[in-house]
Amino acid sequence: LSYTINMNGLNQSEVLALRKKYGYNELPRTRQRRWYHMLFDQFKDILIVILLVAVVISAFHDITEAIVIGIIILLNAGVGFFQEYRTEKTLEALQKMINPKIRVIRGGREAMIDTRELVPGDIVVLAEGDKIPADGEVVAAHNLRIEESALTGESVPVEKKVDDEIMMGTSVVRGSGIFHVQ
Repeated sequence: LSYTINMNGLNQSEVLALRKKYGYNELPRTRQRRWYHMLFDQFKDILIVILLVAVVISAFHDITEAIVIGIIILLNAGVGFFQEYRTEKTLEALQKMINPKIRVIRGGREAMIDTRELVPGDIVVLAEGDKIPADGEVVAAHNLRIEESALTGESVPVEKKVDDEIMMGTSVVRGSGIFHVQ
């Protein structure tokens, strides 16, 4: 390491200064879109606009053809809307799930805090079953194995040693350790 890590953790004034500089450890909130905006957006695609023009032109020549094209447009808009709506609801559910508690060392004492309260420089204590709440560097490890398949595609947990990097979104499947939030 090119710098010294304070194993007593950060004090309250350091936490406040770092939070002011970096903000909370959370995914940025997206503005919720109303369902009718999502539905209207399905008709903004240039191909859909061309098909709508084709419906109008076909209506003057062959009403059956215009109806068929119109049904295709409505089916396409319905499927697109349904997929986008479900994605929005899934993201909302994920936002609510990503706020578990984690053990940290602050001011020489171990404490449980919300993961959103983490700041760079925090010392995090890991145990089996913990989700890694932020990117960091391992400073102590005891048979520490991390499941990284979501990020790397590796099918087996990876052993982590001192100075190894760990990534947010992975999880501890065996052992214990301490890491420094970067």
